[in-house]
Amino acid sequence: MLRRQSGVTLPIVLALTALLQLLAIAQADIALIALRTAGARHDRLIAFEAADSGLVLCSRLLAQGTAPVRQWTEAGEPAYWRSGLAFGGSAPASFAIQASWPGTAGALRCLIESRVLGQQARDQAERDVYLLTVRALGARPDTQSYAQAIAFDSDPASGSAAQPQVWAWRSVAAVPEE
Repeated sequence: MLRRQSGVTLPIVLALTALLQLLAIAQADIALIALRTAGARHDRLIAFEAADSGLVLCSRLLAQGTAPVRQWTEAGEPAYWRSGLAFGGSAPASFAIQASWPGTAGALRCLIESRVLGQQARDQAERDVYLLTVRALGARPDTQSYAQAIAFDSDPASGSAAQPQVWAWRSVAAVPEE
C-alpha cells in the first residue's frame, strides 16, 4: 500500500536553509566589523608607540640644547599644544623630530613649552620646567596620538650641567582643536 505524502517537508527544508543563510550573512558582517576594529586598533597602537618613543627623542634634544623652546607667557599650564596651529598649518610651532617612523603616515613632531616666570619667581624657582608634547600619526593621517611629559632641569645647586629629567608622563586622549 502506498502512503500519501502531504508536501510539508520541502517548505521546512527551505525555511531552515534560509535561516542558515541569514546566520552566515550575520557572521560575515560580524567578522568584517571585527576586522575593521582590529585594523583601527592596530593603527592607534602604532601612533601611540610612536608618540611614546618621540618623547624620548624630544627629551634628548632638549637635554642637548638643540630643541627650540616656546615660551608660555599666560597663567597656568602651557596650553599652546591645544591649538591646531601648534602641529599643523603653514608654519607650525612644533618641529619634526624624525622625518618618518615605521608604519606611520608622517613625521613625529614635538613642541616644547616653558613657562615664563617673573624675576621674583625666577629667583625662587629651583628648576626650569618644560612641557613636551609629541604628535604621531598612525598608518592613516587621520589617526593621531599625543603624548606629553613634564621635564625639569637638574638641580642647579649640584653644579652639574643642566640635564632635563622627565618627571611625569601622560597620554592625551583628545585631539587638539584645528
